[in-house]
Amino acid sequence: MFFSAYLGNKENLSNWTNLINEYANWLNFDPFIEIRSINNEKVFSFAWLRHKSSKENIKFIETSEYIVLNTECHPISNKSFNTPWEYFKDNADKDIVQLGISLATGEIRLLQPIATPEQFYFTSDSRGWMLGNDLRLLLQWREFDLDEHAVYALFKYHSIPAPLTISKNVKRVPNGYQLKIFPDLPDPFMTVSQEVKEYVFSGRSYSNLHLKDKELGGILDNILG
Repeated sequence: MFFSAYLGNKENLSNWTNLINEYANWLNFDPFIEIRSINNEKVFSFAWLRHKSSKENIKFIETSEYIVLNTECHPISNKSFNTPWEYFKDNADKDIVQLGISLATGEIRLLQPIATPEQFYFTSDSRGWMLGNDLRLLLQWREFDLDEHAVYALFKYHSIPAPLTISKNVKRVPNGYQLKIFPDLPDPFMTVSQEVKEYVFSGRSYSNLHLKDKELGGILDNILG
């Protein structure tokens, strides 16, 4: 299942919805699209693209103040919170990409778990912001500009580290980071939301290893060294 979202000008919304529908048709998937107004100036629209045989219901959390969703299209929790950011804090240990938006301000926050294989991308231009977990879709939205650093990393290390992608115009959210987007600001903000040590000692299944800081540091040195 693929996910994408758009936050931007109303007049450019049709560009995004047309792209989503065309891409879904190419994949032979069904698009599920929702649209919300932000301050009567911007729009926030989001979509899941799922296989035509899928029977899974699309679900997300919506109040008069915010929307919280994730890329697997079902709520992690049905608890009520004053802000979507409180929802994040309550579900910070879940291995699933979570997105929240304030319907009053248009502020978006996206939580990229430290231990998820799913990759999430974002880009922006004069039309607004586009986000999604399928790089191919975002590369169709923005003009392609080959990133030499990404190519070098691909040949030398056989992978492209976040936030780089093959195009300079599309970035990837690193694992363990939180992405913040404000509709009227040109640049996003990324902050560490969960470190490896926090993940190990957070009470998850790995905590029974009883690793100490020094031992954990040695393990990481061997992995990275």
